[in-house]
Amino acid sequence: MAKAQALVREAQNARPDKRAFMLTLWKAAAETEYVAFRIASTLGYEDYPPPNIDEDQGGDQLEIAEHLLKEAHKSLAQQPQQSYESVRKTVTILRKLYGAEEKGKKESAPETVDE
Repeated sequence: MAKAQALVREAQNARPDKRAFMLTLWKAAAETEYVAFRIASTLGYEDYPPPNIDEDQGGDQLEIAEHLLKEAHKSLAQQPQQSYESVRKTVTILRKLYGAEEKGKKESAPETVDE
């Protein structure tokens, strides 16, 4: 979980460089997904449905993701289901953020013309 947290912080710092931001964001999402898998497989949450996430959370999505990962880390031993929910919410946030960035990247790319 510490690696996922570090990657989210790294993504926050990489925002000015779109290419580095996209790569780091992708890595953070992948690492967080792996954390969710480990929790689910270790604690038996494979069939537990991921929690719904409020679409309009307001604020910086990466800050929200970082906060959720901190919550997940704190609650893992005492409240593993809550920890799992926080990690799954983080995965959703990071995926949506990456998807939005990817969509924006495609929209701003110039069209190619075959000659």
